[in-house]
Amino acid sequence: FPRNFDNYNGWNKIMNDVCDVEFLLLLDCTEEEMTKRILARAEKAEVKRKDDNAETLKKRFKVYQESTMPVVKTFEEQKKLIKISSIGTVDEIYGKVKPLFT
Repeated sequence: FPRNFDNYNGWNKIMNDVCDVEFLLLLDCTEEEMTKRILARAEKAEVKRKDDNAETLKKRFKVYQESTMPVVKTFEEQKKLIKISSIGTVDEIYGKVKPLFT
C-alpha cells in the first residue's frame, strides 16, 4: 500500500493531518525471481490459485509497473523510499528490515 495513485490520494485526503508517513519500504526483487517463487508456491500449495500461472503473472507485473511504480517514484522524489533487496534467505532479509522499525 499504496498500490496506485487512487490509494495514495485517498490516504492523503483522510490521513494527511493525522499522521506522517516516514517512508515507503520497497522489497526489491526481479520479475524473474518473483515468477520463480510464485510458481514454486503454486506447485506446493494444497489449494490452487487460478492466478498463479505465467500468463497471469505477466499481466500482474505489467499492472505493477504501470500503477505501483509511479507511486514508488513519488516517494523516491520525496526522499521517503527505502529499498531493500529481497534476494536472500528470510533471515537475511528480516535482518535488513527489522532495524527500520526499532
